[in-house]
Amino acid sequence: MDISQKNALGLYWTPFGGNNVNDIWASCHCFASVAKDEKTGETQKNVILIDMGQHETPDEFTKGAYQTVVPALDDILKVPGSPDPKKENTLDAIFLTHSHSDHINGIYEYVRMGVKLPPIYASEFTINMVKKGFVEKDIDWNLIPEFRPIKSGETVQIGAMKVEAFQAPHSIPGSFAYKVSNPHASLFHSGDIKADHSSYLGESLNPEHMGEISKSGGVDVMTFDATATDREGFARQEKDIFDTYTELFEKYSDKQLIAPISAGHMERLATVIAAAEKVGKHVIINGGSSMQSHIMGLSASGIRLEELFPKIKVLSYKNPETEQLDLKNTVTITTGIYGDPKAPFIKALRGQSTIFPMQKDAVVIAPLVGDRYEKLQKIIKRSPRAANMTFITAMDRPDLYGSGHAQAEDFKYIAKLVAPKTVIPVHCSQKMAETLMFLAKSQNYQTMNRPVRNGETLHISSETGIERVDSKVPEWYGLRHPKNQFGDTTTEFHKVPDNGFSIPKTKSFKEKRLEADKKIAEYKNQHKNAGLLHATRRNANER
Repeated sequence: MDISQKNALGLYWTPFGGNNVNDIWASCHCFASVAKDEKTGETQKNVILIDMGQHETPDEFTKGAYQTVVPALDDILKVPGSPDPKKENTLDAIFLTHSHSDHINGIYEYVRMGVKLPPIYASEFTINMVKKGFVEKDIDWNLIPEFRPIKSGETVQIGAMKVEAFQAPHSIPGSFAYKVSNPHASLFHSGDIKADHSSYLGESLNPEHMGEISKSGGVDVMTFDATATDREGFARQEKDIFDTYTELFEKYSDKQLIAPISAGHMERLATVIAAAEKVGKHVIINGGSSMQSHIMGLSASGIRLEELFPKIKVLSYKNPETEQLDLKNTVTITTGIYGDPKAPFIKALRGQSTIFPMQKDAVVIAPLVGDRYEKLQKIIKRSPRAANMTFITAMDRPDLYGSGHAQAEDFKYIAKLVAPKTVIPVHCSQKMAETLMFLAKSQNYQTMNRPVRNGETLHISSETGIERVDSKVPEWYGLRHPKNQFGDTTTEFHKVPDNGFSIPKTKSFKEKRLEADKKIAEYKNQHKNAGLLHATRRNANER
């Protein structure tokens, strides 16, 4: 985005990542404001980013050439070895929706590249998790950018641009949506969101706060999480999942219970603990370092599990008190839901761990479907320890599964609170985007004539509407982090092409000709076979 060449008043939006051809990774959205200063009459230009993610499958993107891949932001950041960005294009601030790696891990890579980042605004929990990542990646503490914690309901002023945070229920606490506005345009960016009114961490959707947007006239554009809007109904709420866990915990109250979940799904962690408290079972947490670090992030943000659930003991497996507990009166929350061989539960199934007490008749309750279910089934079949265990998955009880992303009814509900003129899908593949566009049209919202792709720039104005004003094939940085002769981590980075990630690859004339020749050959072969069949039948009739 070259905002120095843009003079029409309003907002400009460029997705650098997250609006992809086939997947949802690398969320990174640039918003620029062009506005008249009310006092001086001069034009003000400001630039912000919402999220700074990474590609989650770099092996597929660059065929293993790089360890990480992030959107190229040298148009708005001073990157060593690249020309400095124009003054008007320089990034003023970064806002984070939540702390999942496809939304935040670009921060680490740009710091490793030697880039000085502007202030970063996010919830306290998100900031704590980002700081944890700096420690885990052994990045020099002196290079860490300035973090400015904000809360839902707070507004940050960047020049003439206002950025207001809204609670956005997801699978992790501290998740925000943002309203971005200036005197000439307004936009609501949903982040990863669902319309969940229940949260055992106290972070439910706040319809009164979000509904203030529609009461004040709505917004010109809503960029909305399209990951799961192809599914009918509402995304399952935590209170409904709590009911399912409670029912199963009561049914198997005389057994040791094991509940594998995703390491970072803190909302689900709290839901499972709440169900354990309901039936009077103590909780042992044995989920490895990633789950432990997320729990530490909760504590650092003032969310303490032992205070939320005072009627039971919530203990780390390392706590000596666990040795005094009868395993039949416990729920062990662990990881391994993705079949990770390093996860404590998977290691225990394979007989590779002595620190995971597991009774022969334990009951395992895991919200697994599809490929993840198949993967766990293979591990179970090879595990002698699993022979007498009971396994209950979302294949048996679909009500165990709950997505962190909005489904069709979530979209309709949130859209009424926000009242957008136009809906544009984000965090999605092209197919997902087309599905949400169809849904939005059915609800009488305007949409673009096709999905907005990474690298395209839209001008948004309350007076003139929306216009595509620029398009650039996105570039990316591929990074490697080899060790030097002293054992220190170094960073190498290079520009890499889009490789069809953001824009579908167009076929060459030669490729099209080969496809056409193949179809002609198939057609001739079919008709030849049909002719032979006809001749055979004719000869048979003649005989």
